[in-house]
Amino acid sequence: MATVTDIAGLATSSAAADVIKALPDQDVRVDASPAVATDIASVGGKLHIFFANFDGLVAGQNAVQRPQQGIRVSFAAAGRGKAWFLPFLGEAVPLQGQRQSGRLVFVLPEVQKGAVVWFEE
Repeated sequence: MATVTDIAGLATSSAAADVIKALPDQDVRVDASPAVATDIASVGGKLHIFFANFDGLVAGQNAVQRPQQGIRVSFAAAGRGKAWFLPFLGEAVPLQGQRQSGRLVFVLPEVQKGAVVWFEE
């Protein structure tokens, strides 16, 4: 018998919140829905953040993600100066960051299925 999994149920998981709270404060911060998975890596010496959107997916019922808006990536203010956003099967576009509370903040365009953001010094 197959089990139906609703990814939206993860948003209320106290275990997930406890894990996030236990992580050390890092220079890179990503503010996104709990239904958005991220992986941070150095590719060719440049910081890359990979995003996968799982919001709205329900096994055997819905295979189309709900687009995510307002995802924010931030760094210490002395950090990266130029950023690029590449949506899944799309074209790369430059991102403009804003300085807020001692940090450089980038608000990403809508993420439908997935995306990559990378930074240049």
